[in-house]
Amino acid sequence: MLIPLGFLGAGKLGTFELISTQVLSSTGNITFSSIPQNYKHLQLRITARDATSAGGGISTSLRINGVTTSSYAWHYLDGTGASPASAAGSTAQTSILMGYTPSNGVPAGQFAGHVVDLADYTNANKKPVVRCFTAIAGSYQNVGIHSGMLNTAGAVTQLDIFTANGFVSGSRFSLYGVRG
Repeated sequence: MLIPLGFLGAGKLGTFELISTQVLSSTGNITFSSIPQNYKHLQLRITARDATSAGGGISTSLRINGVTTSSYAWHYLDGTGASPASAAGSTAQTSILMGYTPSNGVPAGQFAGHVVDLADYTNANKKPVVRCFTAIAGSYQNVGIHSGMLNTAGAVTQLDIFTANGFVSGSRFSLYGVRG
């Protein structure tokens, strides 16, 4: 017997509604602001590549509600297929590490896929928590599970997705609302 898997552990699948999509036409980072407060959960779907010419993967980060102070914590488990790695950042971080994005120094056409879930994002009494799945295939390979939190309670109204160098033209960022 098949049992349907629910979004974020819910008993039935939620309905995903596209809130906004941004596709970069030049190098930059992304902000989703004035996020509607009428959904149960949020999901970001990202296909991106970093603008630096260095090889390998570049840290991709998330900030919530414009908070730039040392108010975040995160942890991850990821690997390249040969050797898994894990790490944690205490509550003194300035952003959430969402995963890695290939640099512009790896072969053309190699982009990362990130899926980021924000559960119960409208609850002003909870500290926002995120779960991230990331994957890169090609010459630079990486698969990871990341999670993090903002150590300040409040409804989520803004998301900033960034790398130190910005994302290349053609990187796509879609924000979905999930009805429960």
